[in-house]
Amino acid sequence: MAANAPKVHFNVELAEAERAQDAKKLEPYAVQIGDRVITMTDANDLDWKVLLEIEHPVEFLKFCVPADDREFLRKQNISGYVFNEMIEGYTRHYGLGSKGNGAASRI
Repeated sequence: MAANAPKVHFNVELAEAERAQDAKKLEPYAVQIGDRVITMTDANDLDWKVLLEIEHPVEFLKFCVPADDREFLRKQNISGYVFNEMIEGYTRHYGLGSKGNGAASRI
């Protein structure tokens, strides 16, 4: 290492490798609607910039619900309260924190 090189405090590649190991320990977030179980996309696998964009149920559907389940979910009669609880459960499960007053509250 060069004498003037800064000390490295965080290595993205090592963190990604650790994340891959941790992912094996956390069960997926799944919801049941009638007889159907939908397993959501693991938030830890999403790009961090995508997580910043999820402020509206449409973004949640786009990024967190598998493509083959999106249309099914859109056709369901679910109250806003219950849908919001489902999203909040997802954020708690993956440790994303509260939606708060926008994306900045997650960082």
